[in-house]
Amino acid sequence: MNEIKPKIILTFDLEYWHESIFLKRYLSGAIEENISESVKDLLALLKKFNASATFFILGKLAEKYPEAVKEISLGHEIASHGFSHLPLHLLNEKEFEEEIIQTNAILKNITGQNPSGFRAPAFSLNKKTSWALDVLIRQEFKYDSSVFLFKNGIYGETDFLAVSRPNLKSLPPAVYKKSFLKIPVAGGIYWRFLPYFIFKFFIKRMAKKETPVIYFHNHELFGINKQIKKNIKCPFWKKWLKFKGVGNILKFEKLLKDFQCVSIKERFNL
Repeated sequence: MNEIKPKIILTFDLEYWHESIFLKRYLSGAIEENISESVKDLLALLKKFNASATFFILGKLAEKYPEAVKEISLGHEIASHGFSHLPLHLLNEKEFEEEIIQTNAILKNITGQNPSGFRAPAFSLNKKTSWALDVLIRQEFKYDSSVFLFKNGIYGETDFLAVSRPNLKSLPPAVYKKSFLKIPVAGGIYWRFLPYFIFKFFIKRMAKKETPVIYFHNHELFGINKQIKKNIKCPFWKKWLKFKGVGNILKFEKLLKDFQCVSIKERFNL
């Protein structure tokens, strides 16, 4: 008898690693990324484990790599990550809406459909930037996955009601809660730093009551050129936070093997 695997919502933020809020100010000149190759490898891996996912794609990346976006759309959900990768607090409402319209047009031109979902760069939705939700509603989005319900010093918001709307589904990344305990286990830096058995333990507990939202970046799975990393001149702790644990594809394969991975669209029949 086959074991029923716990279900999780698998998402990816498809963007350029060098636009990280940790490192951007320390980088200069053009940095090439092999987006097409990493997408191809990722899609092959997802197919191997019969996993589906939602890809939040940066507009300017989609504009440069339309074939990669088209390939993703053949088996997975395409959602919006904005155009410029600027956090919401660096945009005003008008500028944000212009970015949303621009990205929607790019993604629709490639896939034939407007995206149903949005995720803000750097999970920058909070009380002060909640005006972004009104823009998403005007542009007929069905859900948002921009609020991180855990403050970490860089982003996060603990007041869920202040960053939600009744007519826009909110899907925050996974934070394990019990009494006063809060442990972010959504992915990203938390995925890279936590041993897999700890990550698995908390996600399995959450999956008994809900479908946890997990997120990754393509460069976290397939690594970054060692010479480029070496040449970055920045405080050690920033480089450590950004690069520790990247390229551990075997760890990711364990996740795909242990959980049933679905897209947001699939989970909620959007």
